[in-house]
Amino acid sequence: YALTVLRTVRDSDNGGTVFVPQISVTVGFLLAVTSVITLVLFLGHLVRLIRVETLLGSVLGEALRNAQASLEQRDESGRDEPAPSPPEWAMPIAAAGTGFLTGVEAQALIGVAAEAGAVVMLHRKPGDWIVEGTPVALAWPPGGGRLSDDDVSALRDCVCEAVRVGDERTPVQDIGYAVRQLTDVVVKALSPGINDPTTAVHGIGHLSALLCRLADRRLGLSVYRDDDDAVRVLVAGPKLADLLDEAVTQPRHYGAEDAAVLAAITRLLRDLAWCTGARHHEAITSQLSRMRRTVASQDFDPDEREGLENLALAVEEALAGGWRSPNVR
Repeated sequence: YALTVLRTVRDSDNGGTVFVPQISVTVGFLLAVTSVITLVLFLGHLVRLIRVETLLGSVLGEALRNAQASLEQRDESGRDEPAPSPPEWAMPIAAAGTGFLTGVEAQALIGVAAEAGAVVMLHRKPGDWIVEGTPVALAWPPGGGRLSDDDVSALRDCVCEAVRVGDERTPVQDIGYAVRQLTDVVVKALSPGINDPTTAVHGIGHLSALLCRLADRRLGLSVYRDDDDAVRVLVAGPKLADLLDEAVTQPRHYGAEDAAVLAAITRLLRDLAWCTGARHHEAITSQLSRMRRTVASQDFDPDEREGLENLALAVEEALAGGWRSPNVR
C-alpha cells in the first residue's frame, strides 16, 4: 500500500509537474522483498530449532562438550588411591547463600587449605539445592587435632567465595543437569496430556548415548592435591550409578504400561553394560532386576513379554562380555 502511494509525487514548484522517485521506490521495494525473505528464513530456522529431535541433540552435544572439558579420562590402570574420609569431629562449614550449587572453584581452596594444614571436603555436588546456614563442606587436619580459629575463619571465607550459588542449574560443572533435562523430555512425552511414546523412546536413546560416553570418564569424588602431593580438597560429584538411576527410574515408572518404552530402557542397560563391562555390574544388575519386576507386574501379551525377556538376557550377556541381537517383536 505504501509503495502504491509513493509511485508518483507532485512538485508544486514546477506547476504541479508529476515525477516518479524511481530510486526511492526501487530501494523500498527491494527492502520489502528482503524483509519477507528474511522472515521466511527465520521462521524456517525457528521451526528446526524447536523440534524435539533438535533439542535432544543440542542437550546431548552440550553435555558431551562439558564432560570433555571438565571430566578427566578414566584411569584404567587401577592405581587410584582411595580418598580420605572425614572424621566424626570434622568442622562443618555452612553455605553463604540459598539456591542451586552451580559450581566450585576448587583451585582457589587448595592454597588456603594447605596453609591451614587441613583437608576440605565439599560434600554437596553441583546441581544440589543448598540452604543458607546449612553445612556445605567439612574441614579437618589430616594428622588429627583441631584447627585454630583463624584457620577455620579463613577456610570458611574461602569456601563461601569458591562455592557458586544460582537460581537455576547450569551444565558447565553439573553433568547431571543434562541427564535431568533429557529425562524430563521423556517423562513429559509419557504424560497423559501428550502421550508421545515415540519421543520418549528417542529421548531414552539420547540418554543411552550420554551415559555410554560418560562411562570412560572419572565420575564421583574429585581429588585435588597441593604442590607437595598432599590431598587438600575433595569435591563430591555424581557417580554413574546415580546418573543411571536418574535416567531410568521415572521413565520406567511412567512408561510401565508401554512395552516399547520398557524395551528402550532395557536396550539402554545393554548398551551401558557393553561400554562399562564389570565396572558398574552392580548398578546395571539392580536396574535390570527392577525392570523385570515392572514387566512382571504388567498385563503384556506373551509376545511382548518374551521380547522384553530376550532383551533382559541380552543385558546379562553384555555384562559378561558377549553380544546378542534379540528378536524383539
